Amino acid sequence: MIKKIIQNIIRVVQNILVTLLLTMIYIVGIGITRICIVIFNRRILIAPHKDKETFWQKAEGYEMDLENSVRQS
Repeated sequence: MIKKIIQNIIRVVQNILVTLLLTMIYIVGIGITRICIVIFNRRILIAPHKDKETFWQKAEGYEMDLENSVRQS
């Protein structure tokens, strides 16, 4: 009887602690990190301009070739 009561109390305390700890991890991990990024390094959050020149090239040569696929299989 007492053993079941103690187990229930422990289970409730564990659920409360897990909820609190996960909430704190979320706030620290996402909230404070985002604030630091906004304050110290804004350019990470700004989307790059599409009119800038870039060295990226469009991928070519990856078209599906049925005949080539049949030969390889």
